[in-house]
Amino acid sequence: MYKLFGYGLKGIPYINRLKRRVFYAVVITVVALNIFISFSLNLRSLTNEKIFNSFIVADLQNNLNQDKKNEIEKYILGIDGVRSVRFMDKFESFKNLQNELNNSIPESSNPLTDSLVISVKD
Repeated sequence: MYKLFGYGLKGIPYINRLKRRVFYAVVITVVALNIFISFSLNLRSLTNEKIFNSFIVADLQNNLNQDKKNEIEKYILGIDGVRSVRFMDKFESFKNLQNELNNSIPESSNPLTDSLVISVKD
């Protein structure tokens, strides 16, 4: 099977050691290439998702009326370095939490509060 023009591989000194070294070199090369490719794909997905944007989530008290929420939103917009402020009610926050956890939690047990998502300038 390993004969080439009448010569076998058994005549080569240290053939088993040579085979092992070649095998290990191939395995190490494939693993290193796999790590490099997976790292570059993860980095690309992070930049596509714009995860590097800076934002702050401020939770509001449960008993605030709509006028007080609007007043807080306008006050935060007036602060230097704030790009935008977006109001997120507790149901929207709960849906986002369910999507992040890939889990369906009953809506009756929603522990979240209303919140403001504050985007800051870089």
